[in-house]
Amino acid sequence: MKYSFVIAGIILIAAIVYWGESRTAIEEPPDQFMAKMAAEAVSIAQEEFFTELDHSVGSVREVEDILGKLHKRYAVQSKKSGMETYAIVFGAYIGETLKRHAGRGHWERNHPAGGKNSWPLFLEDGDRACFPCLWCIRRIENGDEDNVWVKTQLELNKKQKTLNHVVRPGPEWAA
Repeated sequence: MKYSFVIAGIILIAAIVYWGESRTAIEEPPDQFMAKMAAEAVSIAQEEFFTELDHSVGSVREVEDILGKLHKRYAVQSKKSGMETYAIVFGAYIGETLKRHAGRGHWERNHPAGGKNSWPLFLEDGDRACFPCLWCIRRIENGDEDNVWVKTQLELNKKQKTLNHVVRPGPEWAA
């Protein structure tokens, strides 16, 4: 019974995201929509993969493990059926986790480079986009070579380098 609710939820999300020229998907601000998708990821992780997600940076490793399992399913099925939905949901989770640890950010639905429904996340000053949903679909399709844990760490390191650059005093502050 529990799994039927999870499957129904995934089908509903797929309908909204991919055929989603529905009023809800268009009118709902991307930040609200992706926050809902991240919450759905927490539920799916618990109910389908028996994994707790808590929005810690370390929990992205758990998402990486889940995506690895989905990659195995994808490799056996050789079709994308439902995999894009998982990518949106878990990409939203990674993005929301990045937002919490990077300080701020916002979602958009489309991006000139990523395309329609690429769900770019803009961190920091809004000039730099990352694509956690695209990371997830590539991880599902390609396997370990597209590790989302590594990509998350790279994004957080970019933020840290920015902070170090801004905070570190220049030579004029030397003794």
